[in-house]
Amino acid sequence: LCNLTLDGSVVQSNFEADNGSVTNRTLSGLTHGQHYWNVTCWDNATNINTSPTNSFFVDLIEPSIVLVKPINNTWRRENITFQYNASDTGVGVANCSLIINGSVNATNTSIIEGVNNITVRLDDGYYLWSINCTDLVGNENGSLEKRVVKVDGTGPVTTLDRPLSYENITGSYYQVNATAVDYGNGSISMVFFEYRENNTASWKGICNKTTEPYNCSWNITGFNGNQS
Repeated sequence: LCNLTLDGSVVQSNFEADNGSVTNRTLSGLTHGQHYWNVTCWDNATNINTSPTNSFFVDLIEPSIVLVKPINNTWRRENITFQYNASDTGVGVANCSLIINGSVNATNTSIIEGVNNITVRLDDGYYLWSINCTDLVGNENGSLEKRVVKVDGTGPVTTLDRPLSYENITGSYYQVNATAVDYGNGSISMVFFEYRENNTASWKGICNKTTEPYNCSWNITGFNGNQS
């Protein structure tokens, strides 16, 4: 007969074990954490022996996930790096997946302590994202937070209306004007007007505008020759 001892207490007693064969016993309701066990057996002549004590870890807690970047409701171009922190109080995190609009988009199987990255390319649009992680024994969890990322990979198209190319202008001030259209998912936040004195010179600022109409007064006092 044998007794099974767990964490210093006998949890199953006086069960039979066949000589020279493997005997299986099942325990339920174990708590999260490290446990220690051994078996004590005796024969009909009351000879008794106790096995070495072994240990095992019960992992009942799912991973914890904290989203890092991008922050909620921010704009990004089409190649986006999603950052998150994944941790586990048990045996460790096996993998984490990027969830885009409710579906798995990409999976990272090389999880480290600290910030992890998943980089994907997304078309223009609005996306709801979160992270799901699974530990090495199958406990799964999703981030409590879900964030929106806005993707715009299409740049604005601008047309310089005034002055026209090679137009002669005179006076001390001249009103420059441009048309700007954004065919992507975003909107125009600012239009910059610049000029340079020749093809090799550095660009210099005239003004910037955040709202239509996109125009401003350019001080051309003292200019002589071509400007571009």
